[in-house]
Amino acid sequence: MPFNKRLVAMWPMASLAILIVLLNSNGQAQTVTERVRATLASKMDTVVYKSLISGRSSRVILQARSGYKDLLTARLKKAGIPISSYYQSIDGLVVFMNPRQMVDVCSSIATDRCSVDAEVRASGSPLLYSARKSLSTKSLSSQEASNTALASMGLATNVNGGLGLSVAVIDSGIAPTEALASRIVDFVDFTSGQAQRTDPYDDYGHGTHVAGLVAGQQNQADWAVQGVAPQTNLVGLKVLKADGSGSVSHVISAIDYAVANRERLRIGVINLSLGHPIFEAAETDPMVQAVEAAIRVGIVVVVSAGNYGMNKARKVGYAGITSPGNSPSAITVGAYNHQGTVDRADDVVADYSSRGPSWYDGYAKPDVMAPGHRLLSELAVDSTIARRHPELIISGESGRRFLRLTGTSMAAAMVSGVVALMKERMPEMTPFLAKAALQYTALRLNKSDGAPFDLLTQGTGSINGEGAIRLLASINPQVTDLHTKWTSITTTCETSPKVDGITTSVTTDQRIFRQTPGSGNVASCAATQVGGVRYPWASTLVWGKNLVLGESLFYNLPIWGLNLVWGENLVWGENLVWGENLVWGENLVWGENLVWGENLVWGENLVWGENLVWGENLVWGENLVWGENLVWGENLVWGENIVWGENILFL
Repeated sequence: MPFNKRLVAMWPMASLAILIVLLNSNGQAQTVTERVRATLASKMDTVVYKSLISGRSSRVILQARSGYKDLLTARLKKAGIPISSYYQSIDGLVVFMNPRQMVDVCSSIATDRCSVDAEVRASGSPLLYSARKSLSTKSLSSQEASNTALASMGLATNVNGGLGLSVAVIDSGIAPTEALASRIVDFVDFTSGQAQRTDPYDDYGHGTHVAGLVAGQQNQADWAVQGVAPQTNLVGLKVLKADGSGSVSHVISAIDYAVANRERLRIGVINLSLGHPIFEAAETDPMVQAVEAAIRVGIVVVVSAGNYGMNKARKVGYAGITSPGNSPSAITVGAYNHQGTVDRADDVVADYSSRGPSWYDGYAKPDVMAPGHRLLSELAVDSTIARRHPELIISGESGRRFLRLTGTSMAAAMVSGVVALMKERMPEMTPFLAKAALQYTALRLNKSDGAPFDLLTQGTGSINGEGAIRLLASINPQVTDLHTKWTSITTTCETSPKVDGITTSVTTDQRIFRQTPGSGNVASCAATQVGGVRYPWASTLVWGKNLVLGESLFYNLPIWGLNLVWGENLVWGENLVWGENLVWGENLVWGENLVWGENLVWGENLVWGENLVWGENLVWGENLVWGENLVWGENLVWGENIVWGENILFL
């Protein structure tokens, strides 16, 4: 007898199985089969599935099965479910559904995936000081009078960098400050759920700070706060509200807008200094899929890694990468503390910077690091951050006021600026080539004992703007024959250098570079001088879960083109050497140092249970309390007053 699919009740079982009771046409109770329950579980992310189990309604992003969009739309209309928006990049819709509707729609053949329209938040924050210290930092210090963050990346303050390109800043908006007003070429507000073109504004203050790091065009008195690429145009796409929160669907709308208008606005880079915890594999994550779609049309997407590198007890842990930092093709950026100096010897990975690997997939992230600690940039007057944290407002040499923020948001902005400089030098640069150039030329970061941070903590190292631009300058994009050498970097090598007290040796063809003890005449084209000291490039790539060695970057290979998925099954040719598996290598010990998790499958055969331990006394399970006011689990709350550590407030 046919079913009248009306949900009567659901009970969570100890085994996490659920019993769904339906009424047939005679009003008699019938139960959904285990097969249907399994179908629902396989099509839902963890948040939507828990909502279903507990009987809660939820705002859901529906991704249609290929070729079934019209059928899915018709099913929603027949069920009386309003459709708020359609998203081209993911072939998806956003709807609000109760549990009965979730069962009906998510089990449908027309539906490929049901994901929560999750809350996203900015990945940057104020750095708190005592009242006495606040008074002493109201003007630039002698160190801050020069742009040490730029210098630590091997770059000098540049008034002309980034000409002819636009960076789309998807954030809380951009205030038209003196240094930014002339750079804003388009501004669209998505926070109402619809794309609304308005005058530029920023009621939170985060996006303005990010935009200033990318392209702030200061007068000479304020060159200490000059953006990385001050001639770059800005496209402000507002997705975060005055409290710093937004939703995945609004971010996807902004990404789709950038893709659709990339030629008109000359958008070459998207900056995403925001994120949310990972609730599903990257392959089905809606925000990740929108990012991947943007990359496939040639836009370089730079994403913050997240600020979940440590807990309240200040214990550092792994696997804290946020979405969309788990996008395989995006450049995911962690933050290092450059200590306000040019000297690289004192640079360290910031404790709060999220480590890899990414949840569910086990991708080795972040890709690179950039300065992100206590950076000065543009101030959005009367914004939420400015009103709540006046102690972070600093006076510049000209008397203009600036804002000091901390986080991987700031680090991502620095990388977006460097990518703009790279794109200016080589307009043909594809997203994968940009990522590879930044990774290959990165400078390794070391701990206080001199040992390097592992690759799941720092990626291949801190970005080296000078080296990345020099590497691209050596590439001849006219070389179109695949597997043919296209770089002439070996012709610019110098001899007999000492790199940080250690010589750099190369093979006889001078294309594979390693840092090794030794002496004698050696090539230095794989080193960059910072603060009077030459530092070796990492000369490696991180690909999926593995370390890539060899000379692949020096040949025109299919991977440096477009329309490819960053993964393990690409054709590299004969110039590839696979190194160790970064996720399950010897350099990382799992157990006490693993971040949140519940029933997570790494790979095909290994299952992590519900009660993973991080540190001596902290259990990461379903109802983890992280910080003073944050519950990480079924009832996720992103509050405004969550304290991480002793001095940092992440909003």
